[in-house]
Amino acid sequence: MAFSGDLKNLGLGDVFQNIQANRLTGSLRITDRERTRIVGFQEGAVVAVALAAGEPLPLAEHLCQRGHVNRERLARLAEKTRRSRKGIVERVVEAGLMTAEAAKDAVAEYVMEQVYDLFLLTQATFAFAEGEPAATDFDPDVLRLQLRLDTSALLMESMRRKDEWERIGKVVASDRDLFVALEGYAEAELGDEARAVAEHLDMHTDLGTLASRVPLSRFALHKAVYDLVTQGLARPCTPEELTELAESAAGEGEFEAAVRFLDQALALNRNDIRLRVRLAELYEEMGRGRDAAAEYAFLGRLAEERGDLKEAKLRYARATELDAGDPRLLERRLALVEKSGDDAEHSSAVRELADVLMKLGSREKAREVLEAAVARHRRDPAYLEHLAAVHHETGQSRRAAQLLVEAADLLEGQEPERSLALCREALGMDPNDQALERRVRDAETGAVERRRRRRLLWTGAGALVCLISGASVFASREIRSAHAALAALEAAFADVAAGRPAAPATGLRLLAQEHPLTRAGRTASRVAEELVELHLSGVERLLREGRASEALAALDGGTAHVQRADHLARAAAMQERAQLEIAAAGLLARAEQMPVPDEAAVEALARMTHPSLLDFHLGHVASAGPHARKALLRALAVLDSPRTIPVAARLFLTSLDPEVDKVLRTILAGAGRHREAGQDAEWRHVYPELERSLERQELALRAAQTLEWLRGTPAAPGPQGR
Repeated sequence: MAFSGDLKNLGLGDVFQNIQANRLTGSLRITDRERTRIVGFQEGAVVAVALAAGEPLPLAEHLCQRGHVNRERLARLAEKTRRSRKGIVERVVEAGLMTAEAAKDAVAEYVMEQVYDLFLLTQATFAFAEGEPAATDFDPDVLRLQLRLDTSALLMESMRRKDEWERIGKVVASDRDLFVALEGYAEAELGDEARAVAEHLDMHTDLGTLASRVPLSRFALHKAVYDLVTQGLARPCTPEELTELAESAAGEGEFEAAVRFLDQALALNRNDIRLRVRLAELYEEMGRGRDAAAEYAFLGRLAEERGDLKEAKLRYARATELDAGDPRLLERRLALVEKSGDDAEHSSAVRELADVLMKLGSREKAREVLEAAVARHRRDPAYLEHLAAVHHETGQSRRAAQLLVEAADLLEGQEPERSLALCREALGMDPNDQALERRVRDAETGAVERRRRRRLLWTGAGALVCLISGASVFASREIRSAHAALAALEAAFADVAAGRPAAPATGLRLLAQEHPLTRAGRTASRVAEELVELHLSGVERLLREGRASEALAALDGGTAHVQRADHLARAAAMQERAQLEIAAAGLLARAEQMPVPDEAAVEALARMTHPSLLDFHLGHVASAGPHARKALLRALAVLDSPRTIPVAARLFLTSLDPEVDKVLRTILAGAGRHREAGQDAEWRHVYPELERSLERQELALRAAQTLEWLRGTPAAPGPQGR
């Protein structure tokens, strides 16, 4: 019986239960993005685990770490028996360092720990194949012990630990975390494990290092730290403390330790610019240019999110200096330069990126970059020359020659010698082009210059005649159109004075159509659209001030003069908003009728999911009654806007309604998606409020969970975890 699947569709617990219920013998392979792990079964019972096919388990390290064997004695034994073909467990038993029973129990403990960790996987595939577990897959030491671990007991403990890990993760994020024991732990009633851990929480030893000093599993270690923190007997190191430790370590030349401390500080405050800069500087001092470049690139992205393009360009420029071979950094820098509009810097960025792409063999990508630059700067011969070089290198000589001729055309009047040099180069690439050959010959003999002078003479004479005859015609048209524009404004003066600035728009547009070539006509067209924009902005201001009736009246008086599609869409959205605001009191009251709310009103509120109504929902959700609030939140969940996040965060702190909680959790869980899109500036201002709530016992847990959603990093639940 063989079967396979994905853990997204079938949980690992169900897989184990199926193997146990059918008393199957075989191997279960579980594969995620990192590796494939294998579990061996014998008639439904677990007999072995392999971290990778054919890879021996680190049993010696496990025996030492758990205190079963002295590390020095084991090292001497290994040296003495290095030519032995026996496994480490068998050699330890023969040497009398452990009894056979104790060795079997220790290995069983290790196998169980590996199984428990498997149940933490959420994205992996599995495949079960029947047959005796292959000796080539599993450690012979483990198979020789003939373990028979009860699958039901493993499942129960795995499920228990999975729940525990979720709670522990709110306090302990990773093995890099640093904690410090607080005064009073020595007198507290603690278990042996928690006391042993507390004695090592010295602000310098991370949990990964601590694991080698205490005889505990990773789970037991993290659980002990969690218990100490929640009991107020330990706390995580603050970013300030970690920064001081980093500077102290760097001053003593311990750069690796300094980097570790800064990494941990950044885990608590990922976007701290000062810490990021210091980490980048440390990487530079250590000669780790690529790591430093990654930090400068991150700083560039932060600056870009703040809208500081100047700083962002500087950060990316430094990143590209340190890691000039990374095309992703060069692409990001180019995108920023394009936003800033700096042509000189753009040319440099384009050439650098194209050169790197060519070195990496991405000729098509390099050509695309240069083609885009040529389309953007068609009058710049430098881009044409560079693109020609790429085409020539890829064997497209004729196209390269055409590009060089285009560049020569642009330079012909300004730099004739350079233009001639480009034509000669193009002729070398395409020697069969007779027209190009004649052009080069004429330029070399001076014939081109004589023709150019004659052409300029005749062109100048013709232009002078046209200018004299056309000036009088345009002058008369300009005067007439200017008079018409003033008349249109005068006719609508009363409407403008009454707060309806869009009134003259129709007349000004007609004038622009009649006199499209005159300055007055073009000005009339621009003024018409600016008046409409002024009118719509005034309506928006009335809506923000809560004057919905006046806003609706203003729309009724000005919509007839609106023509552009985007202006019409804005006007329609504002009209719907104004009508809804006017009817809001009655609609919200109906939704809150006691003892039974008006379901039609509740559903009407919940169905209002047009983006233009976002402000309406945000404006009323805090003050609405429980039934109306639930409906408004359902609509906000559908709208999925980052502006919803701070409102939901505040409501979640004090919400007592499970149904409302459910909708709020849905909204807040979407913070990660908005954060990845760089929209977290919408809610950063609520961080201080949430951090203050951590000090209040009744709000601490909800504040911690909300911060975790908003920041994407676990927050400690309550005063003890701060």
